[in-house]
Amino acid sequence: MHIKRPTIIYPLFADVKSIPGVGQKTANAILNKIGDTIIDIIFHFPTSIIDRRLTKSLVNTPINSIITTQAKVIKHYPNKFNKKSPYKVTVETLLHEMDLIFFNLREDYINQLLPINKEIIISEKINFYNDKFQITHPDYIFPLNKKNELPLFEPIYPLINGLTLKVLRKSILFSLNKLPKFLPEWIPEEIIKSNNWPSFRDSLFMVHLPKDNFNSKEYILSRQRLAFDELFANQIAISIIKLQENFMNLANLSGKTIAIMVASGFDETGFIAIQRAMMQAGAKLRIISREAGLTNAWNGIGWGMSYPADATLSTALAIDYDGLIIPAGKRHIDTLENEAHAKRVLRAFLREDMPVLLLGDATAMLQLVDGAADRPHASVDDTGGAPVVDGRLVTAAAARDDLAGLEAFDAAVGSIVDESYAA
Repeated sequence: MHIKRPTIIYPLFADVKSIPGVGQKTANAILNKIGDTIIDIIFHFPTSIIDRRLTKSLVNTPINSIITTQAKVIKHYPNKFNKKSPYKVTVETLLHEMDLIFFNLREDYINQLLPINKEIIISEKINFYNDKFQITHPDYIFPLNKKNELPLFEPIYPLINGLTLKVLRKSILFSLNKLPKFLPEWIPEEIIKSNNWPSFRDSLFMVHLPKDNFNSKEYILSRQRLAFDELFANQIAISIIKLQENFMNLANLSGKTIAIMVASGFDETGFIAIQRAMMQAGAKLRIISREAGLTNAWNGIGWGMSYPADATLSTALAIDYDGLIIPAGKRHIDTLENEAHAKRVLRAFLREDMPVLLLGDATAMLQLVDGAADRPHASVDDTGGAPVVDGRLVTAAAARDDLAGLEAFDAAVGSIVDESYAA
């Protein structure tokens, strides 16, 4: 059965050639690297953010860092005798003089851009040369009366051959304005509220037109929300079918708080499947990671989305959770094996006989915990084998079937409840 798209989102699936100012060459660059529709451009997310707020002082400013400062044009030094030499313009900031360096720019253009005594705003990486601050080809030069045109927080996108950053940003802004103002949510309201996520539309605007830096709470929540949307749409469908076919009963997990231990490089597909199953069961999944902030997943062919940590390994205590899951992913296991707090947390769960689920490569973590190396566990190479249960320790080697051990893990959680009733 063919399901039609709601008419409200029709504009999001318009051809990229419908964007004003996009010619055939630009369209080809977008088609080859991003996609062929407006929604593809919207989901082309920035990799970082440049903070272009006014720099309070150049003193102790790290070399090669981005600065934004107000200055006054003092003097020009044209390259009249050697065209290969740069054109230099000296400007005066509040406390320092600074040289602006230009290559291969016409003198008349520079004179028009930077007339003597002109008050300006400049922004770019700063260097130090011959005992003097120096900027080569500033990203931005604005007259003081137009300083509000400078983006305070500027998103940076992956470079695409045949597509300038200016054209890309213009295309993204046009595409964002195609988003319906009143777009119904498809994620249950209780999930959005429990995670303090902004709306789908607000999240997209925040990511592309940030009001703060990359690590701000609002920005992180927006990326987390969009990560959930994207992966829910593209990957979780397979997991839903699997859950429907196998009807997994995870009733014991309802209301429980489960820690999922990760480092950069954890398997994204498995993580999303687990996340979805946990939410359906009514459990709370909490990410504990090596570092605060965002942790990058691996989607099988490259780096996936970034996920915010709920707690760091250095502060995590087993007593705060009802169980522990360590997903598959060789990259993140290689990191966790060298992380003392990761071993400490796993050791605490095993020592207290709390439910633990190790998936795929994560089974190797048992070799690092005293007394755990000899416990029965699934072999990493036995990808077709059933999960191995040893008390409340569950291991499943099928790295691409991370739901395999969830029912056994649920039973381990339930056994604690049974013991409490018996007592």
